[in-house]
Amino acid sequence: MPELCELDGYILTRQAKDVANKVETSYWVKTDKGCLKVIPAKQQCVFFVSIDALDLLQGLPCIQLIKQAYYSFSDEALCLVACDSLKVQSQVVALLARNNLAYYEHDVRPDDRYIMERNIRGGVKIQGYLSEDNKTLHQARMKPSSYSPHWNIWSLDIETSVTRNCILSIAVVSDQIEVCFMVTGQTFSDERIYSFDDEKSLLLAFMRFTKLHCPNIIIGWNVIGFDLNFIDQRCHSFGLKPAFGVDGLNWNVRGREGSSKRFISIPGRAVLDGIDLLKVAGYHFDSYSLDNVSREILDDGKLLHGSQRWQEIERLHEEDPLAFVDYNLQDCWLVWRIFTKLNLIELQQTRVDLTGIPFAQTGGSVQAFENQYLPLLHKLKRAAPNYSKEEFIASPGGFVMSSVPGLYKNVLVFDFKSLYPSIIRTFLVDPLARVSQSTQRVEGFIGASYSKETSILPNLITELANAREDAKAHNNDILSY
Repeated sequence: MPELCELDGYILTRQAKDVANKVETSYWVKTDKGCLKVIPAKQQCVFFVSIDALDLLQGLPCIQLIKQAYYSFSDEALCLVACDSLKVQSQVVALLARNNLAYYEHDVRPDDRYIMERNIRGGVKIQGYLSEDNKTLHQARMKPSSYSPHWNIWSLDIETSVTRNCILSIAVVSDQIEVCFMVTGQTFSDERIYSFDDEKSLLLAFMRFTKLHCPNIIIGWNVIGFDLNFIDQRCHSFGLKPAFGVDGLNWNVRGREGSSKRFISIPGRAVLDGIDLLKVAGYHFDSYSLDNVSREILDDGKLLHGSQRWQEIERLHEEDPLAFVDYNLQDCWLVWRIFTKLNLIELQQTRVDLTGIPFAQTGGSVQAFENQYLPLLHKLKRAAPNYSKEEFIASPGGFVMSSVPGLYKNVLVFDFKSLYPSIIRTFLVDPLARVSQSTQRVEGFIGASYSKETSILPNLITELANAREDAKAHNNDILSY
């Protein structure tokens, strides 16, 4: 019989997919026992529908109608629909749309909803049945925890041939590793270098190396858009599955229509790009090239420079492979040192702890808002409205006075601390307060007004502001960013 155990961990990645006609919500969690796959009990896809839809949905297979006293923002009575799978949910939503019946929160993924409703951000306490291979916790129950792990972090960089469109090397550094996998006909006594006769052999060896050493976080510079995307392309060109996830599971590199930006999902591994994190942290540079940023922050830079350095890279690979390896590893160390000096991993973990966004997500202000707002909204028995493409009147923003050049005496400076959060707290700006029928109200812009009795967002802003002030008082630069 499987062993029942209880562990503390930290969620690295999450996903929801249909397995055997049932939705499987799973989380890859970093624990003291390693990175485990956690599968919670009682998994369903949940959303809200108007009670007018009950006659249409009654008796449909693979769904459950849960009659509870929820209401829309227009005070329409609602019912919960729980579907057995993502496919069934999609079919039910399509049926409702064809019949012009209202539905709400169908776009909240079950893996997000599960931890959101339990106030889980990053740290988690898990109780479940451990599989015989000690890799999976089944029938798990999860609740918040303050657990913070020691991360196994890799800084990764690849070098490629422009003329041959192939990988020349893959370099990785960490607090314990400094290696370079290189395609070369030579052998070396240098323990940092792993030599391979061809690119396919290099890729297969790097997959095995990744599985063996199991990094939790991979960092780099445009690491998804270039390095990992290029590795993915080369794997597919050889007919190889990109088995770089925990236990050799495949990663998934994808794009977005109309955009050159790339995204990646790796089971049990988070990928963080230095450029994105610098922008999140509020750093601004004339150029975000690794050479420019490292020279400004570290007073150090790349060993080769200029837009035509690819020619020198290819020459070094052929004529001076040791210098080539030094160049590749230097790029890895520059990224590592930037992340370390600016505490970028700690910054990202703080964002996760505060908002519950996925660890690998550097953007996500909308999801951060929903993670905190929706559970509180549901406690008030309300469901969130859907996004609407209807025209709306935009707020005008702040007034900027035209300047008059000159030299002035007795200048007074008035500066609001956190202007927009202050406006939200002062005028009780809040979606629910906007539609509440309360008579006690605060007047807003263009006829809008907000309830003094029912609001959520101002309280959330106050909690974050208090946490920020406390962090500043204790000189915690990360938490007060």
